[in-house]
Amino acid sequence: RSTGADVFAELRAASAPLLGLAACMYGGIVFLTVIRWRLLLQVQGIDLGIGVLCRLTMIGVFFNLAIPGAVSGDLLKMAYVAKRAPDRSAEAVLTIMLDRVMGLLGLFVVAGVMVMVCLPWILGLTGEYRVLQAGIFAVGMGSLGGAIGALLVEFRGKLVRLRVVSWGIDLAQRWLPKAVSHIISRLIEALDLYRQHRRTVLWALLISIVVHTGLGLNLYCAGRALHVEQLRTRDYLLATQVANTVASVPLTPGGLGTRDATVAFCFKALGADSEKTGAIPLVFSLIIAIWGMIGAGVFMTTPSHGAVVAPEREGDG
Repeated sequence: RSTGADVFAELRAASAPLLGLAACMYGGIVFLTVIRWRLLLQVQGIDLGIGVLCRLTMIGVFFNLAIPGAVSGDLLKMAYVAKRAPDRSAEAVLTIMLDRVMGLLGLFVVAGVMVMVCLPWILGLTGEYRVLQAGIFAVGMGSLGGAIGALLVEFRGKLVRLRVVSWGIDLAQRWLPKAVSHIISRLIEALDLYRQHRRTVLWALLISIVVHTGLGLNLYCAGRALHVEQLRTRDYLLATQVANTVASVPLTPGGLGTRDATVAFCFKALGADSEKTGAIPLVFSLIIAIWGMIGAGVFMTTPSHGAVVAPEREGDG
């Protein structure tokens, strides 16, 4: 309403093939996240099968839209994988946490590149766009923080030999309950296992980069479908990374609304026609909602945990 966009009129005049392409692209992006999760699970010796992972991911897409925040679906997936692999539940849960971290790292890599590419324009923002400028620089700092975090994991062995770090670890072991300490130890051991499979981790990071680049191109397809000519490809890529960072804050279900407002504000700062560009993020959110409805259908046709989780074969532990 604030942009004056008439979404229904824009949809009636839109290019149907490009809208279909945008919808299919989002499905392909979701499938890439399935592949990434499967890679991380296989490092821990857990293989649930691609069909099961697809179903769990689609159910997760639905719950991310049904409940505020972007981690609601992750909690459901944690429950399922813990049931399927009870002896390695901590390791299985870690893969979901690491999958989320890989997604954020991919976001920060693409965002960092786009901040550098668009730096002259960002530095020129004034007036009401100072808030946007600060937000973009915050995303850039997140990229730096992600790189530092990855280095800390890589050099953990040397860090724990530092006196202050070892003192903190000893203090935690004395104060924490044994069960909690045991789970933390298992998580650390599982995390160390990924340091022995750097190629897999790099593949997972590459998939994350492709995912977040694909989301920007997905938004670009939506814009082209609505016949928006003023915006360049890099404008869509930058707006997507900033908006997805904002949408990761659990304010609304699936980031709907907050993502739309951020994208529209970015496009306004880029000098695009507000009536046209105000409809683009809403069309993109509609595509996300459609896939969320598909996820709801998967959830409703899954009557029990056992229907989603593959049945154990004879001889399975």
